[in-house]
Amino acid sequence: MENKILALIFLIAITLVACILVIVGIVLIKDAIKKAKKCTLKVTAKVKDLKKVESRDGYADSYTSVYYSYYPTFEYTIGEETITQTSQNGMAKPKYTIGQEVELCCNPENYKEYYILGDTTPKTIGIILCIVGVILLGICGIFLKFLI
Repeated sequence: MENKILALIFLIAITLVACILVIVGIVLIKDAIKKAKKCTLKVTAKVKDLKKVESRDGYADSYTSVYYSYYPTFEYTIGEETITQTSQNGMAKPKYTIGQEVELCCNPENYKEYYILGDTTPKTIGIILCIVGVILLGICGIFLKFLI
């Protein structure tokens, strides 16, 4: 009986995690679609800087993993205004080089809101999170039948 209760608690926890994954995935997908609709002004930006951010994971056995993320800073001009914007999306390997030209789509009402033309990473991550969440929900449903 106690094992069934523990298994049920575990299934509830996994179900909550799965639901969170699906919700976050849907939010990412909706945000990407919303940006694609709002950001219609195409501009050419130059990569002005590539910020390297270090992250460390410390473990009890004094082993430390070091990870780096690279955040490109884009500079572009719309009319008389020059905008410098650092991407909020970091990447494990630098995808761009300083001086490289990149096509952006900006929001005509807010030039600082943009997405990188052809970059489907946020939408892809959202789809993957939804798929993983749905698979976990399916697995939990199957195991729940055996518990009840």
